[in-house]
Amino acid sequence: MHQIHQISQETLTLESICEIVNKQHKLQLSPEAEALINKCRIYLDNKIKNADTPIYGVNTGFGSLYDKNISKEDLNK
Repeated sequence: MHQIHQISQETLTLESICEIVNKQHKLQLSPEAEALINKCRIYLDNKIKNADTPIYGVNTGFGSLYDKNISKEDLNK
């Protein structure tokens, strides 16, 4: 049976990464990580809803496409 490594804010060492890979640990979000992701999602949803300015990588393209805006209708795609 595989051990589970919970993804959290804990800093990974090279040794812990090697153990995760070599022992083929399964990965799982920790409850703390899930809460932080949900908090960020709520923040971003509100920012997109209430702002008309571009947010790099969220409602714009990346890299050379930074100046290409994505419409609110197309954000879910």
